[in-house]
Amino acid sequence: MDRPALSDIPAWVIAVVLGLAYLVIDPPSADLAAQTYRSGLFEEHGFLAWDNAWYGGHHMPGYSLLFPPLAALLGPRVVGVLAAVAAAWLFERIAAEHFGARGARIGSLWFAAATAVNLLTGRLTFALGVAFALACVLAATHRRPGWACLAAAASTFASPVAGLFLGLGAAAWFLGGGRRPDPSRSMAVRRRDAMLVGAAAVVPALALTVVFPEGGVEPFVPSSFWPALLGLVLIVVFLPRDERVLRYAILLYGLATIASFVLDTPMGGNVTRLGTLLAGPVLACLLWQRQPRLLLVLAVPLVYWQWTAPVRDWVRGSGDPSVHASYYTGVVDFLRSDPDAAARTFRVEVPFTANHWESRWVGNHVPLARGWQRQLDIKVNGLFYGGELTPERYRRWLLKAAVRYVALPDVDLDHSAHDEAALIRAGQPYLQPVWRDRHWRVFRVRGAAPLADRGGGTVTRVTTQGFRVRATAPGTTVVRIRWTPYWKAAGGACVRRAPGDWTAVRATRAGDVDVGIAFTPLRIKATGERC
Repeated sequence: MDRPALSDIPAWVIAVVLGLAYLVIDPPSADLAAQTYRSGLFEEHGFLAWDNAWYGGHHMPGYSLLFPPLAALLGPRVVGVLAAVAAAWLFERIAAEHFGARGARIGSLWFAAATAVNLLTGRLTFALGVAFALACVLAATHRRPGWACLAAAASTFASPVAGLFLGLGAAAWFLGGGRRPDPSRSMAVRRRDAMLVGAAAVVPALALTVVFPEGGVEPFVPSSFWPALLGLVLIVVFLPRDERVLRYAILLYGLATIASFVLDTPMGGNVTRLGTLLAGPVLACLLWQRQPRLLLVLAVPLVYWQWTAPVRDWVRGSGDPSVHASYYTGVVDFLRSDPDAAARTFRVEVPFTANHWESRWVGNHVPLARGWQRQLDIKVNGLFYGGELTPERYRRWLLKAAVRYVALPDVDLDHSAHDEAALIRAGQPYLQPVWRDRHWRVFRVRGAAPLADRGGGTVTRVTTQGFRVRATAPGTTVVRIRWTPYWKAAGGACVRRAPGDWTAVRATRAGDVDVGIAFTPLRIKATGERC
């Protein structure tokens, strides 16, 4: 029996090989810290609408609904690898049907290799969303609008970023009139299907934003913006005139890229993910048979653009001891020795490390003043991103955030933490050294503010989705836990939003008041008191 030629090997096999290598090597990355933290929460608590351990409390569903349960079941990395392999298989099918098997060959191989980009950068939720988005495209091109809509919604629930990209694709499909060529279906039917797919992708994203808002701004630096724009221009230049849908897709994506650069949005630099992933493979599908030499020339900058971030993340994480749980053993043991640690009634500030694994290895033991979600960090902790970080400004922030301890590590730090670390190392009268080992220095904040800000109550317990206030008499206590309209107090007490986006608890009698999450659609965007 003849052995299959190398050219006959499916492109997705490359994704399998790279995925297995990823599982064996197990490279750390900054975004992987957030993925493992969230999957760990699901494994311990199940579905969560809220988490008190980061940022004084924040909504959870808008990050991903599908990834945490799958990751809790199979492991985050395994889910990422399965998504990468599925995406490679789907892309190969779609490209072969659209460009022809020979024309799509190099592009499919390139895309299969590129699936490792999301693995190395730790963007596993996005990898899952991409797989569902490609499943949607395949179903749509095979005239299965129902399955396409289901996959579109799944893409958004896996990764709202991927879902919004799919929404752009559906808009391009609507404007371009559907698959090329498709004479058996009327323009009206094709556009109807495009509208359904677009709605299935975009409506869930909008719903999550409205129902479980977080907001914030994602940075978008010029060094990321200009390569993205150049990549789009290259594709447009070599795109055949009859590729109407692709032309509209590039136009809409270009407008979205410019808008994300000019405006302050939660999308920000994340908009380049689609370009880095697809620009090279799509250009290869277009040029491989027509202008292979030109493709070889253009491939150099496109490969560099695609692989710079994952290689940088790999290099940065490979020699960093703070990506391992053992790095945090001493400091976590010290923090857990605090008498209030079991009740979780204080917060710890850790200046952002370069790879952000404190969000995982400290955050699952004691509440952090911050966490790892750049948009949210910029929104609620803007002092680390603009203006001079003076000692007094830093002290006010520590008190406002109810920080009892500041823990300074000895590893490389995030760019937002350099001024903070310098200020701590210089010594401040309100920071009392209380513990150290070979990696950490811990300071206690003198005069640290309790979680109960004003009123006669005391916060005696904080859980993942709730807290307890002990009221000494009827009255209102302002608690430094962020407000959500889904808070509900037991025992006849009431909750409302307090200044500073904190939570006010009004007790009708002395005693303990338990406050927890009780979701109801009637409370969406509610600002009034809830009793």
